[in-house]
Amino acid sequence: LRALPKIFIAKKYMRIAETTFNSDILKTTTKFDAVNPYRTLPARLEELPKGLNPFMDEGVKIHMAVLQPFEAPLNTIKTFPVFYMLHEAYERGKLHGKKTVVEGSSGNTGKALGKLAPYFGIEETIIYVHESTSPEKIRLMEDVGAEVRPIKNSVEHARNEGNKQGYINLGQYENPRNYMAYQPIGRMLWEQTQGIDLFVAGIGTGGTLIGIGSAIREEDPANHVTTLGVIPKLGEAIPGIRDANRLQEVQLPWGDVVSPKNRGILRTISREDAYQKSYSLWKDHNLPAGPSAGAQLAAIHEELQERRETNTLDDLRRKKDDEIVVVFIAPDSYEAYQQEYRNLTG
Repeated sequence: LRALPKIFIAKKYMRIAETTFNSDILKTTTKFDAVNPYRTLPARLEELPKGLNPFMDEGVKIHMAVLQPFEAPLNTIKTFPVFYMLHEAYERGKLHGKKTVVEGSSGNTGKALGKLAPYFGIEETIIYVHESTSPEKIRLMEDVGAEVRPIKNSVEHARNEGNKQGYINLGQYENPRNYMAYQPIGRMLWEQTQGIDLFVAGIGTGGTLIGIGSAIREEDPANHVTTLGVIPKLGEAIPGIRDANRLQEVQLPWGDVVSPKNRGILRTISREDAYQKSYSLWKDHNLPAGPSAGAQLAAIHEELQERRETNTLDDLRRKKDDEIVVVFIAPDSYEAYQQEYRNLTG
């Protein structure tokens, strides 16, 4: 694993659950249809122009999957796992007698919970956020009715508070339904592209990487796809993804997905590179991408450039002369990060 301390290589992770996504949610009509993000699929795929893809002449196609299902505040990929975890808890009777949901979040889960929880009978949403969370993100969560509490060890605080009478913690950092929520998206992306050679996602809870990545692998009969996970450099904050130290709070099995034995790769990206790439995506090319998408694009460029220099780019091709299909995720847009863009770009 690249750039990971030894503790991460040796750490025991839960296995990817053998149970899968409850597909009934895709086809049944319920009282939650108005806020069911699965009814907005398939994802919008944007192929990047040559200005953002310097490898185009070498047969590389880079697609950005825009997973922002509704208008603000539900214009975030986190709408999928929040809806799915709430729906499954509701169906299993886990929300009976619960009036408050509490969760640790970097922002997007908090927005989605604040908006969706009332549909499931939850009266109060409390979000613990890391101290580095931007004022704009805090305001956006508060605008949908969430109470926001910046604090160290936000995930642990949410877990503990979820044990109170009348409270529930959905546990996005350990709940397998988090990554199960993304599995149908992975299958649809495979169908839309007719095959993916390099799948890229940032790692926050690990849900996107595990869910979409595992679904793509199931669809890939040749077991050829390479998965690239992206995290910030140590001590740097990129919204939605965690550095190696903060990933220690995450119990989902993201480590399996980026393991070299499973054709996995892990790259660390600077905060500045993430913001510069995402700024170019939306400012220069009118593509709805926040800093997490920028970090992924920076990692793609680094990975492909390294392969070009070491003559291993062709290893990503399924057959000689085949195109290389790369897919990365735009989990949210740029609106919540205006001040950070101003600070970094002047």
